[in-house]
Amino acid sequence: MNVSPAFRGIVRNICTTVTLIGLCLLGVVGLEAYEGKLVALFFPGMDHSVKHQAYALLLSLPVPLHVVFIGLIIQKQWLTRGMARFAWIGIVVSGLWLGAALAVKALVL
Repeated sequence: MNVSPAFRGIVRNICTTVTLIGLCLLGVVGLEAYEGKLVALFFPGMDHSVKHQAYALLLSLPVPLHVVFIGLIIQKQWLTRGMARFAWIGIVVSGLWLGAALAVKALVL
């Protein structure tokens, strides 16, 4: 398929932007975990123990990681073979983790 360099540049910029947004979301989750807001969000009225903090992180991390890997997988043709494989493994693992986190949120919390 013959793709113009301008179109290729636009697609790469969009993919990089998606990856950067995922990294920003990852930073927000880390900051909220540090401040203790995640425990209050997922377990209102509970004490802020290490166990609850770990559970809140496990429920919050899959979304930003999935966004990062989506940005990588879209531009896989420009990645090295090892990095493209890492992106595929990452998107599958984060997708399964995201599904499990959503199931826990819907059924347990």
